[in-house]
Amino acid sequence: TIRRIGKLRYDVWKDEGSLNLSVFSSESWCDEFDGSGYHWIAETVDGQIVGAARMHLFRELDESSRDVALWRRCGQFVPLPTVDFGRLVVRSDYRRRGIAQMLNEVRMIAARNMGA
Repeated sequence: TIRRIGKLRYDVWKDEGSLNLSVFSSESWCDEFDGSGYHWIAETVDGQIVGAARMHLFRELDESSRDVALWRRCGQFVPLPTVDFGRLVVRSDYRRRGIAQMLNEVRMIAARNMGA
């Protein structure tokens, strides 16, 4: 499923022009957080992924993390546990149907259930 999510990200962001194609020669956008993150998808009845979202849970702050580095540079106090919502993507032909809102709602519920 992670590969399918990576392909969706690539396709959507490529079509929007927000992707450096030379960096993503594999035609997939996956990163180091995908393996440890929590993922949700929206699928059609025939199994096509049309939306996806990721949440990364931080129970402690890893100073080598790019998110933690950003929070530190911005002077943000970060209570633990905390989460980072990232990589929300919805195919353009499925937008304005509440998919992004639904993905955000399930991430919020999961974050609360994990104590963040």
